[in-house]
Amino acid sequence: MDIYASETDRWKVSPIVFQVEPADRIAFEDVVFCNGKIHWNSYGNESLNFNVEEECVPKMPMPTRHVLPKIYRYLETPWVHSFELDVHEMASDYPHWFLKHRLFVGDSMEVYPELELCPFSPGFSGVSFVGSDEAK
Repeated sequence: MDIYASETDRWKVSPIVFQVEPADRIAFEDVVFCNGKIHWNSYGNESLNFNVEEECVPKMPMPTRHVLPKIYRYLETPWVHSFELDVHEMASDYPHWFLKHRLFVGDSMEVYPELELCPFSPGFSGVSFVGSDEAK
């Protein structure tokens, strides 16, 4: 893994090696950097994060899943006519997630029908909320 440090304006190659199986269902294209770690999304029960300072790749739990596949948890399906978005907060020491908010955005579709939110349309996009309890 190549790591860029903006403080030094230099790249370094990390010697860390890790392997994942397709069954792990980790989405390396869905990534966020937070608290000095690179976090990857997963469609399974666990994912990975890369601790940049310690150069290790520990596992971390993912939020509790609903029965429906992930893409349908937040999006309208032919048999569900409401949009629901669960916002989870990860505990600072990574043992588990808390359900912080449950947002019902189906009304937005009635107020703004031009949104046409469909998971398979080319204009579909996702939303990420990243927050911190630390005062800046």
